[in-house]
Amino acid sequence: QKELFMTSDQASTQNQRLPKGYAYVPRDSLSKDKLRNRNTQAHEPQEPGG
Repeated sequence: QKELFMTSDQASTQNQRLPKGYAYVPRDSLSKDKLRNRNTQAHEPQEPGG
């Protein structure tokens, strides 16, 4: 993984160029997002019969 240091304005500009589903995020928010993603994945609706 390559870390880039940039302002929020620079990140916004870069995010517009990235493919859908990709985004630069503040490094300190990564651990919070991982926890949040785990919680949402656990509550995703299951397919019937699955």
